[in-house]
Parts: sequence; structure tokens; C-alpha cells
Amino acid sequence: MSCSSGYLVVCVYSNCLIRNGDNEVVFECENLVLLRTQRVASLSKLKSLILRNVADSGRKEVERVVYRLLVPMENRIFRFRLFWLYDDEHVRLMFDIHDRIMAEQVIELSAEVGDVGSSGSGQSDFVQDDSPLTSSPIHVASPLDGMDIDGDGSHKDYIADSNDINSSQDDDEEEFVFETPVEPSH
Repeated sequence: MSCSSGYLVVCVYSNCLIRNGDNEVVFECENLVLLRTQRVASLSKLKSLILRNVADSGRKEVERVVYRLLVPMENRIFRFRLFWLYDDEHVRLMFDIHDRIMAEQVIELSAEVGDVGSSGSGQSDFVQDDSPLTSSPIHVASPLDGMDIDGDGSHKDYIADSNDINSSQDDDEEEFVFETPVEPSH
């Protein structure tokens, strides 16, 4: 069912086993629920939607939600990948991606549902395949501090901002990139 109609189909696998198969991620579950719903904008609303349709008696909460996304690989091959939904931005991104590449397909989610206040339901086994959907660090080249921007040497030295989350904290040295003259070919 297409999102253009305002509704989409979501398949929720509650407390399921997630395993990697041959080039795919498999959700194994006895109790799956198909929902016809509209797009939600926040993780809390998504969790509430899941609880209304999945939870049995007693006070329950959704502890974790995983999205199974069909990702294009090389040579027009597609593969399922897992993405953990940690905040509202991830939920919006999930729906945006789904609208663009899989609008006619069912959204498949795995939800860990447990008792309120428990550290886990004890019924599910999650295998993390990918990190959550996040943007990559941006590397920016900017003029070196104290450099005469309008002077003759403004094109000589630039500093590369390469401090991303994976760089060492002890790496305090600045990286310099010098201009390399290029001879025109005749």
C-alpha cells in the first residue's frame, strides 16, 4: 500500500529473534502484527502505536525498535540491513527512506516489548548489524588562524578539520595542506 494515500502497512515483530541469513536479515517471531496506519513523527508515538496493537495485559513498554531496510548494493542487488531507531530523527528518516525507495512495500519493525521498569523482556535476541542512522562527520578546509586573507599568501596554507569521533584525543597536531602548483598541459 502506498504512502501517497496517507496510509501505510507496518509489520511489527514483537520480541523476535533477529538473525543474519544468506544476504538477508531474518526476523523470526510467532506473534506478528500487521497495522494499517499513518506516518508518525516521533519515536514515542511509534512506540505507543506498537503498544496499542501488540502488548498483552499488564503495564508494558517498548524498549527497543529496529527497522529492516532494503538497501541497494552494487550491480543493482538489494540487501536487508538493520537500523536501530533511537530518536525522533531516526523515525522521520525511516519514513523518508521508505517513501523514496520502498513506498509499495511493508515497513518491517522488530520491537522489544517488556514489563515497565524491566531491563529486558528476556524473550528476544537482537544481533546488531549496523549502527543507527546518523550523518557522517563533515570535514572542512578553512583558512589557518592568523593568516592574511587579503594578502599574497592567502592561498598558501589551509588547515583541514579532521577531528571526527574516531580520531585520537592525543592527536593535537594540526594537519596542513599546501597548494601544489599545476603546470598546464600543451
